[in-house]
Amino acid sequence: MENRPSVPQKIADGLMFANDHTCCICREKGKHIQTHHIDGNSSNNIPSNLAVLCLGCHSRVTGDEGLGRRYTQGEIVKYKKTWELLVRERLIGKRIPREKRRKGLSYFEITACEIVSMEDGDPRVREKLETMYHLNTTTGCTDEILGCLFYVVLMSSMKNKQTSCLLAKFIYQLFWHLVGPDAVSVGKQEIKRLENGIGLLGTIGEFNGEFSKDIEVIQAVCDNLYDMFEIAVWYDLEKIGVSVVNKLRKTKESCLLKFEDSEKPLNEGARYVDKTIARAQELMQKRSLKWNSLQIS
Repeated sequence: MENRPSVPQKIADGLMFANDHTCCICREKGKHIQTHHIDGNSSNNIPSNLAVLCLGCHSRVTGDEGLGRRYTQGEIVKYKKTWELLVRERLIGKRIPREKRRKGLSYFEITACEIVSMEDGDPRVREKLETMYHLNTTTGCTDEILGCLFYVVLMSSMKNKQTSCLLAKFIYQLFWHLVGPDAVSVGKQEIKRLENGIGLLGTIGEFNGEFSKDIEVIQAVCDNLYDMFEIAVWYDLEKIGVSVVNKLRKTKESCLLKFEDSEKPLNEGARYVDKTIARAQELMQKRSLKWNSLQIS
C-alpha cells in the first residue's frame, strides 16, 4: 500500500512527485513506500505534515525499536525538507538556461521529441508530462510548453491511445489555476493560451476521430474540452466557449467520417460528443448566460 485512504489523491500525487516516489530517509529508489503523518494525526493532510517513507524506515518511526532509538518528528521533518529540496533542484536543474536555449533546443522541445519517440504505454511518457507540469507551476513556461506540443499531439493522435489520453488531461492541467475571477484574473495573454490549449485538444479529437477512432481518446478529449468550457463560463469568455463547442463539433464530424466501405464510423464517439455539448448547454442555463454567437443544439 503506497497511500493511506485518508490522504486526498491530488495531495498524495503531489507528495509522491515532490519526493520522486522515494523514501526521504534512506532515499533508495524502487522500495515500496507509504505516506506517513508526521504529527500522528491521520486527518491532518496538509503537505508539510506528510512524509514519504519506505516500509523499513516507517517501522523505525512507528514500531517498537526496543532499546534502539526511533526517528523523532523533528528528524523526519528535516529528512523531508532536505530530500524534497534535492528532488526539486534536480528537476529544475534539467531546464536549460535561457541564454543557452536561444542557441539550441529548449528542455521542452527535447522532451517533446523524446515523447514522440516512445512507444504507447511507456511509463516515461507520464513521468515526462508530470515533470513539465511541475516545472510550469514553479517557473511559468505555459507558452513554451504549448508551443512544443503540436507535433506530439499530431503524431500521437493517429496511433497512440494512452499517450493521447495523457496529453488531453495534461493540456487542461496547464489551466488548473483558473478557478474563477474572484481568485485569479484573466488577461489577454491567458486568453491566448486558452485558445492554444483548446486548439491542441481539438486536434487530438479530430485526428483520432478520423484515423484511430478510439472511444477512450474521444472521451478524454470531450471531458477536458468540457472542463475548458467551464473556465469560459466562470470568466464569461464567450469567444473561448464558442471555440470549445466548435472543436467538439469538428470532433463529432471526424468520428462519423469513413474513407473505405469496410471502415465503420465511430458512432459511440459522436454520441459522447453530443452528450458533452448538452452538458455545456445545461451549464450555461444554470449560470443564466446568453452568448449571442453560440448556438448550442
